[in-house]
Amino acid sequence: MKGWISQVYRSIISITKVKRRSHKKKIDMYMVCLFHYDLSVANVYRYCGNNYTGEYRPIKEMEEKLRGHVDDDLIAWYIRVMTVGAPTKFNHESTRENTMLYWRQGNATSIKANLSTVVKALNKLEQHNFAIVYSSWISRFITNIFFTPHHILVDKGKRLIFDAKKQYTPTSVPVNRMTSTKLGVELECQYGTVLEQLLIRIWNLRIMYPDKDIVLHANDVKSCFRQMQHHPDVMGAFSYIIGDLLYTSCGLTFGADFSPSIWEIC
Repeated sequence: MKGWISQVYRSIISITKVKRRSHKKKIDMYMVCLFHYDLSVANVYRYCGNNYTGEYRPIKEMEEKLRGHVDDDLIAWYIRVMTVGAPTKFNHESTRENTMLYWRQGNATSIKANLSTVVKALNKLEQHNFAIVYSSWISRFITNIFFTPHHILVDKGKRLIFDAKKQYTPTSVPVNRMTSTKLGVELECQYGTVLEQLLIRIWNLRIMYPDKDIVLHANDVKSCFRQMQHHPDVMGAFSYIIGDLLYTSCGLTFGADFSPSIWEIC
């Protein structure tokens, strides 16, 4: 029995080492590509294309299916999000002092306290092409980049939170203060009324069917915000460092102030 257990253990360790080598090789390839494109994370993103940028999606076919069922202005919003990316508008400059402040402060203590859970979540992001990963030392040489701290909610689905509103000082500027969302450039988000509408629906159903069971279902979409892509030229603004790796976000983040409204369109 001990020999069998030992053999299984060695097999597990061997598989783990293979996965680590494969992961490292992929990061090395990203790094080579980054050097080829003169440290432009935007151009690496464009080069990867396909699953990274969502260009495989049959948008024209979807447009034809939506036509007549959805308002034309909403279809136009949908096409722009799916083909151009998000946010609708982003034009900001950050001082070096501000950028370095966020680089030096790092992540919340919850990241270090739950490192194994964080690693699993990050591996999932990278495997699904929701992020492009580099060795973190290269970050100091990349232009058009900003760093946002992360923390993790272990008691709520083990979700990584992109803390895009974090301010370290009264004058520090987080990425959510750089976006143009406050100018009304995004479609109005109606998520806030969903619970009220659902409760009204339940109330009316009970009045109409006092003796019937009311069966509800949960609405959930796997990695919903991540399914929508950033425009390549702004993805560097939604970067973060965890451990010795730099993550540049292809998909929208859970924390950017435009993510809910962009997702709602789709």
